[in-house]
Amino acid sequence: MFKKRLIIFIFSSLLSVPIFSLSNKDFSYEFLRDFVSSTWTTLEGLPGNTITDVIQDSNGYILLGTYEGLIIFDGVKFEAKSRSQSPEFRFVSARSIFEDSRKNLWIGANDEGVTVITADRNILYYNYEMALPNNSIRSFCEDKEGNVWVGTANGLVVFDKDFMPHTPKGIESLPKGNTYLVTHLYCDTDGRVWIASRDDEGVFYYEDGKFNSYSGLKKSETALISYVTQDCKGNYWFGLNSRVVVKVSDDTKEYYDIGFGISKGFSINSIMEDVEHNIWIATDSGIAIITEDGRIINFDQIHGLADEKINRIIQDREHNIWIATDRGGIQKINKAKFRTVSLIQTVNAIAEDPVRGVVWLGCDNGLLCQKDNDLVENEITRKFKKVRIRHVDVARDGTLLVSCYEALGQVNMSIDGKVQSWTKENGLAGNRVRVALKASDGDVYVGTTSGLSIIDGKTGEITNVNKTSGIQNDYIMCLTETLDGSIWVGTDGGGVFVLKNRHIENVFNTSTGLIGNIVFKIHEYGHQIWVCTGSGISIIYNNQIYNLNSATGLGTDGVFQAIFDKKRDVWGTSNRGIFSVKMSDIQEFVSGKKFYVSSKFYNKSDGIDSGGVTSTSKSMLFSNDEIWFTLIDGFCILNTHFGQEIQKKPIVHIQRISLDSDEFSYTGEPVVVSSGTKRVSIAYTGLSFVSPERVTFRTKLIGFDKDFSSWTKQREVSYTNLKPGNYKFLVIAQNADDVLSDASEPLEIVVKPTLFQRWYFWVGLVLIIVLLSYLGIKRRLAYLQKMRTMLEKLVHERTKELTELQRSLEKQVVQRTRELNREKNKVQTLSKEITNALVNTIDAKDKYTNGHSRRVAKYSAMLAEKLGKSKEEVDSITYAGLLHDIGKIGVPDTIINKKDKLDDEEWKIVKEHPVKGYEILDSIESMPEIKQGARWHHERYDGNGYPDRIAGNQIPEIARIICVADAYDSMTSNRSYRKYMHQDVVREQIEKGKGTQFDPVVADKMLEIIDSDKDYLLHE
Repeated sequence: MFKKRLIIFIFSSLLSVPIFSLSNKDFSYEFLRDFVSSTWTTLEGLPGNTITDVIQDSNGYILLGTYEGLIIFDGVKFEAKSRSQSPEFRFVSARSIFEDSRKNLWIGANDEGVTVITADRNILYYNYEMALPNNSIRSFCEDKEGNVWVGTANGLVVFDKDFMPHTPKGIESLPKGNTYLVTHLYCDTDGRVWIASRDDEGVFYYEDGKFNSYSGLKKSETALISYVTQDCKGNYWFGLNSRVVVKVSDDTKEYYDIGFGISKGFSINSIMEDVEHNIWIATDSGIAIITEDGRIINFDQIHGLADEKINRIIQDREHNIWIATDRGGIQKINKAKFRTVSLIQTVNAIAEDPVRGVVWLGCDNGLLCQKDNDLVENEITRKFKKVRIRHVDVARDGTLLVSCYEALGQVNMSIDGKVQSWTKENGLAGNRVRVALKASDGDVYVGTTSGLSIIDGKTGEITNVNKTSGIQNDYIMCLTETLDGSIWVGTDGGGVFVLKNRHIENVFNTSTGLIGNIVFKIHEYGHQIWVCTGSGISIIYNNQIYNLNSATGLGTDGVFQAIFDKKRDVWGTSNRGIFSVKMSDIQEFVSGKKFYVSSKFYNKSDGIDSGGVTSTSKSMLFSNDEIWFTLIDGFCILNTHFGQEIQKKPIVHIQRISLDSDEFSYTGEPVVVSSGTKRVSIAYTGLSFVSPERVTFRTKLIGFDKDFSSWTKQREVSYTNLKPGNYKFLVIAQNADDVLSDASEPLEIVVKPTLFQRWYFWVGLVLIIVLLSYLGIKRRLAYLQKMRTMLEKLVHERTKELTELQRSLEKQVVQRTRELNREKNKVQTLSKEITNALVNTIDAKDKYTNGHSRRVAKYSAMLAEKLGKSKEEVDSITYAGLLHDIGKIGVPDTIINKKDKLDDEEWKIVKEHPVKGYEILDSIESMPEIKQGARWHHERYDGNGYPDRIAGNQIPEIARIICVADAYDSMTSNRSYRKYMHQDVVREQIEKGKGTQFDPVVADKMLEIIDSDKDYLLHE
């Protein structure tokens, strides 16, 4: 035991020689490396690159002061407000911005005075001619009584709660009266108002109706003060123009030189304390950060600052820090989800080694060892110098497995220092080793590009498994041992084979349901086996295979690896980068409760500063819940608990309403939609600035939608041809961390009715036309029949006595018969024209199936002829085929022409069209079979159709004929989502449906028609 401890001690000491540090001892780098930055300039749509001020208002928007006006930012779009955008505003620039406790917004212009946008949206304007001492506004603050103080380039003014301006009492007691250039105003926790002016007279404060000079600092120091504020403990912070910040606590003073070697002084423009109690100081030469433990951090352009002249710094409700620069636009920095460590080579595998207390990195140019955030060199790393390492792993007994490509082959190092190595020369299948695994029974499995080698843990004997052993592909990509002792082997093109007691027990590939044959990684999760392939993920569970790829919402097809964290999220690597999926989504997919999953991809805005991952790399979940991902240029680390302490709900706002071409801002009042308005559009936003581009939305129009829509990044929704009535619109947002907002305040929409918007108007019109046509035809036929009877009787009575006139009368009868036939043909033509008009109305409803009714009629007639029907029966079946979908007149256009998949409520409405068609045609008594075709053409022979679920010969023959013709046209017609099917596929589907969907006799006749159509002319 003592000998083993001594060996471990000596071995551990070999891991202590540092090469270089991953945590650079430059404290600025160490502090700032966990932040990720985003910058918006004119290239991203910002109206101007000079940002004079920045605040977050009570509605959650980021407001920017610029020389181009006030800018309202929701994370995606910039909206400018100034005189050039709207005549209601008189200012051009916005130099200073302030929101008071009553939610009134104060805008100080560079030369146009003060504009106040009150909480009830009134606009007030004040300038030099209206009691302001100067039109150039520099600062605002609110005192304890709710008065707003305004600092200008030449004095002070105070506004009471009624927005009336007053000169502060006692201002004349100051040495220069009310003529100071005010740089900053601040109301402290005791109610004192501080006035910094950069004047030789020093800094002043207002208390109990009197102005006082501050005596806490020396005269030479107070004359340099440009900014005053307090931290959360009540300590005062004074910014001096001599590169010095002073912290005053009771009677103690701490001085911080933030010059970083700059000899001359510079202006301190802003001081802000963040939630971690670091003090951020904006200067004309960058940002200084004084940490809670007193360290001073230099944040300049070398460390990623967009511009070194900083006008203001704030921290928003989600802890993002916003930096208003003088020339570089607006910059946002926030703690990143990932921390990237860049290296000059690709990392192929990472392994946590809890026994040795290190992390191993297998790289293209050697094996690296990381200990206490430093890369260290030792005997092990020197052994693999300049060797390409494809895989590294630590077995349960502490054995270090290093898989080398070409040189060295497979090398294993036990915890007691024993080294074993295998190459092709001593029996290994090949020297290009991709992966190795030490099984629970002590055997070592080594995957090479030439096959799998199994090294007996007791005897050292090597058994090779390759193409000669019956596997399709001997290029081994990955190895996994499952809880039952099986070894799962993934290949580069041959799928997966499973070994049990060294014998092939099972094979999975695309022919058995696997989604792809190129297998990157295999994982066991519970009782499931996850196979990551170049075509997606296959989950093998209960002898079933469930496949996930981009078509099922995964967001990618090629998946390199899956990692399962303790929060029940699945993390994956792919060509598109690193992504995550909720395990609950995947399990609901496997159980059949969902047909798709939602994935989330991460990029540079999350801290991944890399060219990406490789297909064969190995990442892993560490014991401290961090996930280390391998990259082509280093590695990145994810803390799975990151950001859980923030969890701020997004704030949802409805922004604009559009009624056709008329657009207006939403004020909270109900929106009245007049008759004739076709389109109502609603624009909305969700305020979350961590990753604003990833905010998603669900919307619901109560009275129109049954449920909320699916999640989408779209920030506008449109509704066309809304029926008359009252509606309420709701929107919900979800931020990048899946935190849901509260639902928005309901937007009320009142749609006034018009006659033509009522569906029963059109149905009634069609019924009237059909009824009038029917009555007209019936009356005409009755009249003709009456005339014929009268003539026949007249001929009979007068035959005997008018023999001489017989020939003349016969001639008249013939002539009259011709007239009757012409009249009859006119009636038939009228019937056809009315029918064609109805067919055109039906087909016009659905732009994707135009011509469908005529083709169904044609195929129905062909089937009727094949069945030996008479000409009259064929004609009746033709009419029934033309009118079989007349019930779709009652289905809303928005459903008929919807591109996306119909939801349950929409599908229920569509399935009502057979009954509606039957009701429309019910009054046609001369051809009752027509309404039979309309009602029952969607019934199935096995009784599983609709609307009445009748079966077999209970279904009228005419409906059974139309059912086959309708199905044939659906398969042989082009659709928006596919072209018509090949003829052999169509024939196979008709054959498969015999006796279930179709009448077998009618289906056989359809097959005869298909077989006679050698050139496949019967398709759209």
